[in-house]
Amino acid sequence: MKIILKKVRKQTPFTWINPIKVEPLALEYLKAVIDELVEGINSNIELNPNFDLNSDINSDFNIECEIIDDLYHKAEVTGDIILLNGYNTARSQMMLEARQLKFKMPQAILIGSGVDVQVNWALYESSDLDYLVISNRLCDFKNLIEHIVLKKQVELKGVLCLKEMKEMTTLSDERDHDALTVFENIRPSRTYFEQIKSQTRYLLYEQVALVKRSHGCPYGCEFCFCKQLNQGHFVSRSYETLRQEMEDLKADYYWVVDDVFIHNAAEADAFIEAFKKSSFKMIVYLRADFIVKYAAYMASIRRAGIIEVIVGFESIKSSFLEDFNKGYTSDVNTEAITVLKQAGLSFTALFMVDISDDHSDFKALKQYIRKHQIQNFTFSIFTPLRGTDLYKRYEKDILDFKCEHYDFLHLVLKPLKMHVMAFKMDFMALFVFQFCHSKSARQLIYKVLKDSFKHCFKR
Repeated sequence: MKIILKKVRKQTPFTWINPIKVEPLALEYLKAVIDELVEGINSNIELNPNFDLNSDINSDFNIECEIIDDLYHKAEVTGDIILLNGYNTARSQMMLEARQLKFKMPQAILIGSGVDVQVNWALYESSDLDYLVISNRLCDFKNLIEHIVLKKQVELKGVLCLKEMKEMTTLSDERDHDALTVFENIRPSRTYFEQIKSQTRYLLYEQVALVKRSHGCPYGCEFCFCKQLNQGHFVSRSYETLRQEMEDLKADYYWVVDDVFIHNAAEADAFIEAFKKSSFKMIVYLRADFIVKYAAYMASIRRAGIIEVIVGFESIKSSFLEDFNKGYTSDVNTEAITVLKQAGLSFTALFMVDISDDHSDFKALKQYIRKHQIQNFTFSIFTPLRGTDLYKRYEKDILDFKCEHYDFLHLVLKPLKMHVMAFKMDFMALFVFQFCHSKSARQLIYKVLKDSFKHCFKR
């Protein structure tokens, strides 16, 4: 039996640059579940040749599981079970690929997964997928695979069978499933990462491994999709177990993809204690208000291995931060810049322009970056995502409903103070400014062009 786990991606305006190329960590967790299941079954068969699998499978039982990610290599998708995993921008692409696969292999069982499926499962009801995994609990995915492969009769919590749903005359708008209450003790399979490690990067950092310590977010920023996941619950594991997992990885850099890596003094102390004798180079997310409140910790966390901090500054306007429940005013962002520089910590500032902005606001943002000598920064456009309260609030004002445009680089709402084209031009001008102002941005472009030429000559 062959199981394919495929990362579905949709091209964006930055696809040709690909400033960030990382492993499909979610699929590596799912592969680990399958590997563990197969190992357990084969162990039972070896110990007891008469082991009853409650299925047609005999002692030659074998499962081949493969990860496919078009970002690294194109491969023909053929299998008995095919799981498609993608973000909200890949929703249409996932359904298109499901239709093509079903036409090509009618007997194949197709599964949809990913954070968009977890929150917006109803948008996939009309697809050719057979199952939707709407829970982020790995045990729920394991039950589904056991149900399909071993014909095991188990209650499929956190899983929707679309065939059964389509036979119903009425559908509930809500689908209940258990939230993850503890961080599950399973390490992702890193065999795929080892294959593509040399191609991975986060901006100028190369050979970057992803690691995860928590699910959800303890904060409530309204524009963020993260608080919709795991039914709003925040769960984490110890920094010690994170360090132990990283010790078994051979990477130059480690990107902790938690929405917030450290958010109080107790966590800061625990992180420093766990990593103070290590030599890892880590990229993490921290909030500006944490950085300011615990400024005394910044030098210590740098010595413990944090080399790059990603900070969601969002806006230089306090009104924006207040409207979307960020939890602090813009002067905190400014103070955080000073703290990070004094601690010798490199950082990337994330800025978001709003539909209430006018030309003067775009100009003020560039002036702010110059004034505070911010070297690394990115820009996005405020975008209400499906499944959030903000989407409901702004739905009547949406101009563009194409899911692939909800990448925070497209304007999907009508600007309040500018013509649509003028807003787009000012947003594009920010990236021209970035190229001129940021040395690292120029280095990245030059490196991508150089690598592209090398690749062409090799061919």
